[in-house]
This record gives sequence, structure tokens and C-alpha cells, in this order.
Amino acid sequence: MREGEETAVYTCPPHIKWVHDQCQTILIDEDQRRSHALSGVEAAIWSWLTLSYTFTKLTKLTAALLNVTQAEARQRLRATLDVWRQAGWLQVQP
Repeated sequence: MREGEETAVYTCPPHIKWVHDQCQTILIDEDQRRSHALSGVEAAIWSWLTLSYTFTKLTKLTAALLNVTQAEARQRLRATLDVWRQAGWLQVQP
């Protein structure tokens, strides 16, 4: 596990809003007037983030959802969170 990963807090910048519809979660960036649709595993991870789950809890749920080991789930989760952070959808507070 990366240093500080377990205690990191994942939040949205204030200008990011989201809405859930029947098949997806849609992220909306009010400042840059862009949107991004999440579905499947990504939508599940986003939903769990909104519940303020720890990285460990996110890893366990992702492993169960994908039927993979926790190490594989951790790798998938890190990659997803890194993409969102780099795109500006998510910010990480240590």
C-alpha cells in the first residue's frame, strides 16, 4: 500500500457535480463545461467514494465486484482514481 493511501480522503472539487440515472453516473464540470459518463465498475467506485469509504473498504468491495484478489483490485482502484484525479474529477487530501 502506498504511504498515506489508507487515510487519504477523496473529494470532488466544488465545481464538479454528478447525477445517477438508470444506467450510468454522469459527472459534470461546471467550470469547464464538460461531462463524463461512468458505468459499470467505475460507477460503483464513484458511488462508494460518495459514501466516504476508506481505501481499504473500496479495495474489498472492488475485489468482490470483480471477483479478483485484493492486490488486483487495489491496482485497478489506484489506476481509476489516478485517472480521475489527473482529469480533475477528483482531488486527494492526505
